[in-house]
Amino acid sequence: MWLLLKDRSLTVAYKKEFPGGNAPQALVTLLERLAREEYASKVYAATSLGMLRLTTAPDFSVEDRHGSVGVRTYDKHFVVAYIEAGKHKATVSRVCSEEDLMDVVGLYLLRLLLE
Repeated sequence: MWLLLKDRSLTVAYKKEFPGGNAPQALVTLLERLAREEYASKVYAATSLGMLRLTTAPDFSVEDRHGSVGVRTYDKHFVVAYIEAGKHKATVSRVCSEEDLMDVVGLYLLRLLLE
């Protein structure tokens, strides 16, 4: 399911459809915070293979033409990756704590939106 960050049903859908059951609360909080950002009407969220993907692509059919930011849980930390358009591997990634998650994701999203 691909929903805009500003869509109020995103966090409900994300909690419900998270692979393996419960979505980590930190990711739900991240989505709630991102929904209040100015770019929330330009960025879509989708879950793929246990990773939260944030992209400007409105659906899977055009995903290769858009960059994305991936967020995955790793132990008690998170891995945030920036993936350039047309690439299938991260251009750059960073392991961060829950406290730094919003800042790191926000930085990568700004890079995505400036391309």
